[in-house]
Amino acid sequence: MSDILLVGWKEIMAAFSVRSLKTMKKKVKKYALPVITVARKPTIYLEEVKEWKRSRKSQAKTRVKQEDKLQTPIIT
Repeated sequence: MSDILLVGWKEIMAAFSVRSLKTMKKKVKKYALPVITVARKPTIYLEEVKEWKRSRKSQAKTRVKQEDKLQTPIIT
């Protein structure tokens, strides 16, 4: 696991490509992201951000495949 830490909301928001602090805090809560507080600053490992992004991409691909199966026309 990488030892690179993102410290502070600005670094975390940049890693997630989010521009709003309010939006970032909503994502942390909604997806239960492992953001911890160290010295009164939010902190997360860069590797955890990458892992979360990979899991979101694989979930999206699975969802698209399932939707394609549901939309297949049935000819009777």
